[in-house]
Amino acid sequence: MFRRARQTADDGAERRHREDIKWARKAIELARQNRNLQLAAILVAGAGILVPVLLTSSSSPRPAVGHAQIKLVPLSQNAIIPRAIPQLSSPPAYPTVQSGDHCRLWWDNWFPREGAAPNPSYLLIEISAPEHADVAVTGASLRVFRSYKPSAVSYIQCVYGAGMVPGTLMNVNLSRPNAEPTIVSDAGTAVPILSMPDAVINVAPGHTEYVKIIPTGDKRLYEWSIALIVVVDQKKSVIRFGSEQDPLRSWFGIAPSQAYDYSMTSHSWNVVK
Repeated sequence: MFRRARQTADDGAERRHREDIKWARKAIELARQNRNLQLAAILVAGAGILVPVLLTSSSSPRPAVGHAQIKLVPLSQNAIIPRAIPQLSSPPAYPTVQSGDHCRLWWDNWFPREGAAPNPSYLLIEISAPEHADVAVTGASLRVFRSYKPSAVSYIQCVYGAGMVPGTLMNVNLSRPNAEPTIVSDAGTAVPILSMPDAVINVAPGHTEYVKIIPTGDKRLYEWSIALIVVVDQKKSVIRFGSEQDPLRSWFGIAPSQAYDYSMTSHSWNVVK
Protein backbone atom coordinates (compact mmCIF):
# COMPACT_ATOMS: atom_id res chain seq x y z
CA MET A 1 0.00 0.00 0.00
CA PHE A 2 2.78 2.43 0.89
CA ARG A 3 4.63 1.79 -2.35
CA ARG A 4 1.44 2.16 -4.39
CA ALA A 5 0.47 5.40 -2.65
CA ARG A 6 3.98 6.76 -3.08
CA GLN A 7 3.95 5.84 -6.78
CA THR A 8 0.62 7.66 -7.19
CA ALA A 9 2.06 10.75 -5.51
CA ASP A 10 5.16 10.60 -7.71
CA ASP A 11 2.99 10.33 -10.84
CA GLY A 12 1.01 13.37 -9.74
CA ALA A 13 4.17 15.38 -9.07
CA GLU A 14 5.58 14.45 -12.46
CA ARG A 15 2.32 15.49 -14.14
CA ARG A 16 2.36 18.85 -12.38
CA HIS A 17 6.05 19.24 -13.33
CA ARG A 18 5.17 18.75 -17.02
CA GLU A 19 2.31 21.22 -16.77
CA ASP A 20 4.58 23.84 -15.18
CA ILE A 21 7.14 23.42 -17.95
CA LYS A 22 4.36 23.80 -20.56
CA TRP A 23 3.16 26.97 -18.83
CA ALA A 24 6.68 28.40 -18.67
CA ARG A 25 7.21 27.84 -22.39
CA LYS A 26 3.98 29.68 -23.16
CA ALA A 27 5.11 32.58 -20.99
CA ILE A 28 8.43 32.80 -22.81
CA GLU A 29 6.66 32.74 -26.18
CA LEU A 30 4.22 35.42 -25.04
CA ALA A 31 7.08 37.63 -23.88
CA ARG A 32 8.96 37.11 -27.13
CA GLN A 33 5.94 38.14 -29.22
CA ASN A 34 5.71 41.43 -27.35
CA ARG A 35 8.69 43.41 -28.68
CA ASN A 36 8.31 46.00 -25.93
CA LEU A 37 8.58 43.42 -23.15
CA GLN A 38 12.26 42.89 -22.38
CA LEU A 39 11.80 41.01 -19.11
CA ALA A 40 9.51 38.03 -18.51
CA ALA A 41 8.73 36.26 -15.23
CA ILE A 42 8.82 32.48 -15.56
CA LEU A 43 7.56 30.01 -12.95
CA VAL A 44 10.19 27.44 -12.04
CA ALA A 45 8.56 24.05 -12.40
CA GLY A 46 7.77 22.55 -9.02
CA ALA A 47 9.50 25.33 -7.07
CA GLY A 48 6.79 28.00 -6.93
CA ILE A 49 9.15 30.95 -7.46
CA LEU A 50 9.51 33.52 -10.22
CA VAL A 51 12.65 33.76 -12.29
CA PRO A 52 13.43 36.72 -14.61
CA VAL A 53 14.41 35.79 -18.16
CA LEU A 54 16.42 38.31 -20.14
CA LEU A 55 15.36 38.30 -23.78
CA THR A 56 18.17 39.31 -26.13
CA SER A 57 17.66 42.26 -28.43
CA SER A 58 15.78 41.36 -31.58
CA SER A 59 17.72 40.66 -34.74
CA SER A 60 16.91 39.49 -38.22
CA PRO A 61 16.27 35.74 -38.34
CA ARG A 62 19.27 33.64 -39.32
CA PRO A 63 18.42 29.94 -39.39
CA ALA A 64 20.87 27.56 -37.78
CA VAL A 65 20.40 24.08 -39.18
CA GLY A 66 20.45 21.16 -36.75
CA HIS A 67 22.22 21.83 -33.46
CA ALA A 68 22.92 25.18 -31.87
CA GLN A 69 26.13 26.87 -32.97
CA ILE A 70 28.06 28.66 -30.24
CA LYS A 71 31.43 30.11 -31.14
CA LEU A 72 33.94 32.78 -30.24
CA VAL A 73 34.03 35.65 -32.74
CA PRO A 74 37.65 36.24 -33.86
CA LEU A 75 39.30 39.11 -32.00
CA SER A 76 40.02 42.39 -33.78
CA GLN A 77 41.04 44.55 -30.80
CA ASN A 78 44.31 46.29 -30.10
CA ALA A 79 46.59 44.47 -27.67
CA ILE A 80 48.69 44.73 -24.54
CA ILE A 81 51.79 42.51 -24.60
CA PRO A 82 53.54 41.86 -21.25
CA ARG A 83 57.03 42.73 -22.52
CA ALA A 84 58.96 45.77 -23.67
CA ILE A 85 58.91 46.64 -27.39
CA PRO A 86 62.57 45.59 -28.05
CA GLN A 87 61.73 42.09 -26.77
CA LEU A 88 58.93 41.47 -29.30
CA SER A 89 59.37 39.31 -32.37
CA SER A 90 58.38 40.56 -35.82
CA PRO A 91 54.65 40.10 -36.50
CA PRO A 92 53.21 38.57 -39.68
CA ALA A 93 53.12 40.85 -42.72
CA TYR A 94 49.80 42.48 -43.60
CA PRO A 95 48.57 43.83 -46.96
CA THR A 96 48.69 47.59 -47.55
CA VAL A 97 44.87 47.70 -47.74
CA GLN A 98 44.82 46.46 -44.12
CA SER A 99 47.09 49.20 -42.78
CA GLY A 100 44.25 50.54 -40.62
CA ASP A 101 42.85 47.19 -39.51
CA HIS A 102 45.22 44.21 -39.26
CA CYS A 103 44.57 43.09 -35.68
CA ARG A 104 42.56 40.03 -36.69
CA LEU A 105 45.49 38.73 -38.74
CA TRP A 106 47.80 39.05 -35.73
CA TRP A 107 45.27 37.49 -33.32
CA ASP A 108 45.20 34.33 -35.45
CA ASN A 109 48.55 33.24 -34.07
CA TRP A 110 51.13 35.89 -33.31
CA PHE A 111 49.40 37.78 -30.46
CA PRO A 112 48.59 34.57 -28.51
CA ARG A 113 52.18 33.40 -28.96
CA GLU A 114 53.38 36.69 -27.47
CA GLY A 115 51.03 36.32 -24.48
CA ALA A 116 48.94 39.34 -25.52
CA ALA A 117 45.68 40.51 -23.93
CA PRO A 118 43.05 42.36 -26.00
CA ASN A 119 42.53 46.05 -25.29
CA PRO A 120 39.74 46.76 -24.54
CA SER A 121 39.33 43.41 -22.84
CA TYR A 122 36.19 41.58 -23.92
CA LEU A 123 35.03 38.45 -25.74
CA LEU A 124 32.22 38.25 -28.27
CA ILE A 125 30.25 34.98 -28.38
CA GLU A 126 27.97 34.23 -31.34
CA ILE A 127 24.97 32.02 -30.53
CA SER A 128 22.82 30.60 -33.34
CA ALA A 129 19.72 28.70 -32.24
CA PRO A 130 18.37 25.81 -34.30
CA GLU A 131 15.04 26.32 -36.07
CA HIS A 132 13.14 24.05 -33.67
CA ALA A 133 14.36 25.18 -30.23
CA ASP A 134 15.44 28.07 -28.03
CA VAL A 135 18.97 28.37 -26.73
CA ALA A 136 19.21 29.45 -23.08
CA VAL A 137 22.47 30.44 -21.36
CA THR A 138 21.62 29.68 -17.75
CA GLY A 139 24.96 30.27 -16.07
CA ALA A 140 28.71 30.73 -16.38
CA SER A 141 31.74 29.75 -14.32
CA LEU A 142 35.29 31.10 -14.35
CA ARG A 143 38.72 29.58 -13.80
CA VAL A 144 41.72 31.81 -13.22
CA PHE A 145 44.92 29.92 -13.99
CA ARG A 146 47.35 32.75 -13.26
CA SER A 147 47.49 36.45 -12.45
CA TYR A 148 50.58 38.62 -12.18
CA LYS A 149 52.05 42.09 -12.64
CA PRO A 150 54.45 42.10 -15.60
CA SER A 151 57.63 44.15 -15.31
CA ALA A 152 56.83 45.90 -18.61
CA VAL A 153 53.93 46.11 -21.05
CA SER A 154 53.65 47.33 -24.64
CA TYR A 155 50.55 48.76 -26.24
CA ILE A 156 50.06 47.63 -29.85
CA GLN A 157 47.59 49.57 -32.00
CA CYS A 158 46.58 47.68 -35.12
CA VAL A 159 42.96 48.79 -35.54
CA TYR A 160 41.79 52.38 -35.80
CA GLY A 161 38.23 53.26 -34.79
CA ALA A 162 35.69 51.35 -32.70
CA GLY A 163 32.64 49.28 -33.51
CA MET A 164 29.18 49.10 -31.97
CA VAL A 165 28.40 47.05 -28.87
CA PRO A 166 26.03 44.28 -29.97
CA GLY A 167 23.64 42.03 -28.09
CA THR A 168 23.70 41.20 -24.40
CA LEU A 169 26.49 42.14 -21.99
CA MET A 170 27.76 39.61 -19.44
CA ASN A 171 29.98 41.03 -16.68
CA VAL A 172 32.45 38.74 -14.88
CA ASN A 173 34.96 39.54 -12.14
CA LEU A 174 38.31 37.77 -12.42
CA SER A 175 39.41 38.92 -8.97
CA ARG A 176 36.29 37.16 -7.59
CA PRO A 177 35.89 34.16 -9.93
CA ASN A 178 33.24 32.53 -7.71
CA ALA A 179 30.93 35.56 -7.89
CA GLU A 180 27.85 35.14 -10.08
CA PRO A 181 28.01 36.89 -13.48
CA THR A 182 25.59 39.72 -14.18
CA ILE A 183 23.86 40.39 -17.49
CA VAL A 184 22.29 43.45 -19.07
CA SER A 185 20.79 44.00 -22.51
CA ASP A 186 21.32 46.85 -24.98
CA ALA A 187 24.31 48.35 -23.14
CA GLY A 188 22.21 48.84 -20.02
CA THR A 189 19.47 51.01 -21.50
CA ALA A 190 16.63 48.49 -21.66
CA VAL A 191 16.55 46.52 -18.41
CA PRO A 192 18.32 46.57 -15.03
CA ILE A 193 21.39 44.49 -14.34
CA LEU A 194 20.42 40.95 -13.37
CA SER A 195 22.44 38.22 -11.67
CA MET A 196 22.81 34.68 -12.98
CA PRO A 197 21.55 32.04 -12.47
CA ASP A 198 18.31 33.80 -11.42
CA ALA A 199 18.33 35.44 -14.86
CA VAL A 200 19.14 33.64 -18.10
CA ILE A 201 19.89 34.74 -21.68
CA ASN A 202 17.41 33.41 -24.22
CA VAL A 203 17.90 33.18 -28.01
CA ALA A 204 14.79 32.51 -30.11
CA PRO A 205 14.61 29.52 -32.50
CA GLY A 206 16.29 30.26 -35.83
CA HIS A 207 17.91 33.49 -34.60
CA THR A 208 21.52 34.52 -34.07
CA GLU A 209 22.45 36.77 -31.16
CA TYR A 210 25.69 37.96 -29.56
CA VAL A 211 26.86 37.89 -25.95
CA LYS A 212 29.68 40.27 -25.10
CA ILE A 213 31.63 39.00 -22.07
CA ILE A 214 33.28 41.89 -20.24
CA PRO A 215 35.80 40.91 -17.52
CA THR A 216 37.00 43.14 -14.69
CA GLY A 217 39.67 42.61 -12.05
CA ASP A 218 42.59 44.05 -10.14
CA LYS A 219 45.46 45.83 -11.89
CA ARG A 220 47.07 42.61 -13.08
CA LEU A 221 47.30 40.41 -16.15
CA TYR A 222 44.98 37.39 -15.89
CA GLU A 223 45.03 34.05 -17.70
CA TRP A 224 41.61 32.44 -17.46
CA SER A 225 38.75 30.49 -19.01
CA ILE A 226 34.97 30.69 -18.96
CA ALA A 227 32.43 27.88 -19.21
CA LEU A 228 28.87 28.67 -20.34
CA ILE A 229 26.02 26.44 -19.19
CA VAL A 230 23.71 26.12 -22.20
CA VAL A 231 20.30 24.44 -22.52
CA VAL A 232 19.00 23.48 -25.97
CA ASP A 233 15.78 21.48 -26.34
CA GLN A 234 15.90 20.56 -22.61
CA LYS A 235 19.45 19.19 -22.96
CA LYS A 236 22.16 20.87 -20.88
CA SER A 237 25.77 21.17 -22.02
CA VAL A 238 28.87 23.12 -21.02
CA ILE A 239 30.76 25.19 -23.60
CA ARG A 240 34.25 26.26 -22.52
CA PHE A 241 36.42 29.02 -23.97
CA GLY A 242 40.08 29.09 -22.96
CA SER A 243 42.23 26.45 -21.27
CA GLU A 244 45.33 26.27 -19.12
CA GLN A 245 47.43 25.58 -22.24
CA ASP A 246 45.67 28.23 -24.35
CA PRO A 247 44.09 30.70 -21.90
CA LEU A 248 42.07 33.83 -22.40
CA ARG A 249 44.01 36.88 -21.25
CA SER A 250 42.98 40.22 -19.76
CA TRP A 251 44.98 43.23 -18.62
CA PHE A 252 43.47 45.76 -16.17
CA GLY A 253 46.49 47.90 -15.45
CA ILE A 254 47.16 51.32 -16.96
CA ALA A 255 47.87 51.19 -20.68
CA PRO A 256 51.13 52.85 -21.79
CA SER A 257 50.74 56.39 -23.13
CA GLN A 258 52.59 55.43 -26.31
CA ALA A 259 51.09 52.97 -28.78
CA TYR A 260 53.14 51.11 -31.39
CA ASP A 261 52.43 49.62 -34.78
CA TYR A 262 54.73 47.66 -37.05
CA SER A 263 55.86 49.17 -40.33
CA MET A 264 56.17 46.68 -43.17
CA THR A 265 58.37 49.09 -45.11
CA SER A 266 60.96 49.84 -42.41
CA HIS A 267 60.43 46.48 -40.63
CA SER A 268 60.40 48.17 -37.25
CA TRP A 269 58.05 49.19 -34.46
CA ASN A 270 57.01 52.83 -34.75
CA VAL A 271 55.16 55.08 -32.31
CA VAL A 272 51.59 55.77 -33.46
CA LYS A 273 51.03 59.50 -33.71
